Amino acid sequence: YKNGFVESEHYYVNGKYHREDGPSYTQYYEDASVEREFYSLNGKKHREDGPAIIKFSEDGYIYSKEYYINGKSHRENGPAFIKYNKDASIELEEYYINGKLHRENGPAISSYYENGHIAYDAYYINGKAHKEEGSAKIWYNEDNSIESEEYYIHGVEQN
Repeated sequence: YKNGFVESEHYYVNGKYHREDGPSYTQYYEDASVEREFYSLNGKKHREDGPAIIKFSEDGYIYSKEYYINGKSHRENGPAFIKYNKDASIELEEYYINGKLHRENGPAISSYYENGHIAYDAYYINGKAHKEEGSAKIWYNEDNSIESEEYYIHGVEQN
């Protein structure tokens, strides 16, 4: 930057983003605080011990975390994508396995109103909207009452 601070750092091996002991790409705000970090191996987003992408707001709070293995959204025991509000409460969470929306014991997508109530839930198995009993997609009002619902089995809408 014109003020002398570093704008970004990049680590490459054979022309591809690659770093085994830290982020392969770091972007900074003009005040030198971190804006985002990307972890990559052989040009693919990848990190086994934490999120592969972390984005920070200018205020310094964590804005979002994204988990990847070998370039695919993936996390075994938690959401692979999490977006946060300024107060660190969760705004959105999505569960992925091998790049596909997937969660067996709950919704694969959940978004929340600022008051903490659920705004939307969606159930997916292997990338397809699916729920055996009940609605696979549910939209809620801020008072937690149901606004609308859709029913799916293996990605096919049920009427």
